[in-house]
Amino acid sequence: MSKHKIFGLACALSLFGLGACNSTYEPGESIASSAAVYSFSVRSLSSALQGVDTVFFSVDLLGAKIFNADSLPYGTRVSGLIPKVTTLDGVSVCEFIVPRPGKADTIINMITHPQDSVDFSNGPVTLRIVSPDALVERKYSVSVNVHKIKSDSLEWALTARSPLPSSLQEATASGMAVSGGKMFCLSADASGAYSLAMSADPYTDTWTYVNADFSGLSLVPSSLRGGESTLYVLDANGRLYTSTDEGSSWNDSGRDYCEVFGELGGYPVGTGIDARGEYVLIDGATGSELSLPAGDFPVKGASAGVDYRFPLSTGSQMVILGGRTASGALSGSAWAYDGSSWLKLTGIKTLPAGLEDMALVAYTTFEEKEAWNADRYASLLAFGGKDAAGVPSSTVYVSRDFGMSWNKANDLLQMPEYFPACSGMSAAVMNHLTKADDPAAAMLQAFAPQSRATKPVTEWEVPYIYLCGGTTAEGPLNAYIWRGLINRLSFKPLI
Repeated sequence: MSKHKIFGLACALSLFGLGACNSTYEPGESIASSAAVYSFSVRSLSSALQGVDTVFFSVDLLGAKIFNADSLPYGTRVSGLIPKVTTLDGVSVCEFIVPRPGKADTIINMITHPQDSVDFSNGPVTLRIVSPDALVERKYSVSVNVHKIKSDSLEWALTARSPLPSSLQEATASGMAVSGGKMFCLSADASGAYSLAMSADPYTDTWTYVNADFSGLSLVPSSLRGGESTLYVLDANGRLYTSTDEGSSWNDSGRDYCEVFGELGGYPVGTGIDARGEYVLIDGATGSELSLPAGDFPVKGASAGVDYRFPLSTGSQMVILGGRTASGALSGSAWAYDGSSWLKLTGIKTLPAGLEDMALVAYTTFEEKEAWNADRYASLLAFGGKDAAGVPSSTVYVSRDFGMSWNKANDLLQMPEYFPACSGMSAAVMNHLTKADDPAAAMLQAFAPQSRATKPVTEWEVPYIYLCGGTTAEGPLNAYIWRGLINRLSFKPLI
C-alpha cells in the first residue's frame, strides 16, 4: 500500500474514532470502520489489459467514493474487470450493484463469487458493505475512469481555428511572433498596407490593433521574430527594423540580413552577405561578420529559432531546422546556437528529405508504456515546409533526443485531413490559464472525481501550439490561426 493511501486511510479512521487500522472487531460496535474499505484494485483476464492491477485507486472513506484519479487510456474496455476489495474480516455483505441501462441492476456477491467480473462501463457502480453483525451498512460509489478523448493525440479542432486578426480586407501575407508574453500578428495586403494585432491570451481570440507607423516601409511579414522585449522584421531588401514599444514604432537597425532566426541574449541572430558576396553570420551584439560553420548550415529558409534547454546546459539555446545552404541545397538538419557558437545537432538521423520554411516548436510528447503509465519527452515538433520542387509538406516530424534524430511522428501527432499542407507558417507555444470550472476544460478532460493533491487544484496552465498563415500548394495565404494541443496536457494535474 502506498504512503498516500496509508496516510489518507489513517486520517479517515482517526475521524471515526480510531487511531489506526484495527482488524479486531467486537460484535455490537456500531462504528463506520466496521464497514470500511481498506483498499481496492481491479484485474483482467484479457491479455490486452495486463498491468491494470497496478492502477492506483483512491478510497475516500468520508465521501464513500472509490476511483482512479489518473484515468485509463482512451478506449480501454472496463466491462469485465475483476475487483479486489479489502475489508474487515467477516463482513456479512460485500456486493456490487451494477447498473444496466434499460434493465434491472445486476447484483454480484463478492463473498460467494469473488472471481466474478464487474461491468464498470455504464458509470459508477455501487459497492455495498455490511459489518459482521449487520448493524452498520455503507454504500460506496465506485468509478473506473477512462479518458473520453485520446490522451496523446495532437488535436486541431476546426472550432479552434480563427480568422487571421487583421484590419485589412484581404491579407496576402502574414507573420506571427511572441514578445514580452504577448502574441503579435503582422499582415499585409496586395497594396502594401499593413496591420499589426496583439493579444496577451490568443486562446480567448481577443486581439488589439496596434496603432503602428509603417509609413515608407516595405516589410516582409513572414520574417517577423520576437525577443524578450523587442520585435524584429525585415523589409524587402533585407534591412532589419526593430520595435521596443510593442510595434508602435519601427527603427532602422542600419544592418542588412538574409535571415533573422530570432533573438538570443538580447540580440538578433541571423545571416547576411559580406562585401565579397559571401554568406556570413552576423553577430547581433557587435555587428561583426563571422564565417559560416562547416556542414549543411542554412543561410535562409530555416525555421524560426526556438528557445530550448538541453541537459547539463547552462542556459537556453536557439534551435533552427531545415532551410537552404549557401550552395542552394536543402538541409534536413537541426542546428543550435548557445550565444557564442553554432553546433550541428543532427548526427543520428536527419529529416528524410531537406525542407525549407518549416514551423518549429518546443513541446512535450508522450508514449504509453506498460502498467498504464506514459513516458514524457521534451520534444521538438516540426510542421509544414516545402521540398525542392516547392511542394508543401503535410507531415509532422518529431525529435525526442534534443534534435539529434528526426522521425515522422506517430499517427496521433499528424495533422488532420482538413488542415491544408502549408509552407512558411509561423509557430509559437503560449500557455492559457485553465480553471476547473471552465466549460472548455470540462469538454477536453475526462472526468476525475478528485485529484491526489493535498489542496484542491482549481487552475493550471495548458500549453497550446499556434500555427499562423503560410501558403498552400495553390499559392494563396492560409489566412487563419490554428490552435492545437496534446490532450493529455489539458488534464487536471494529479498533484
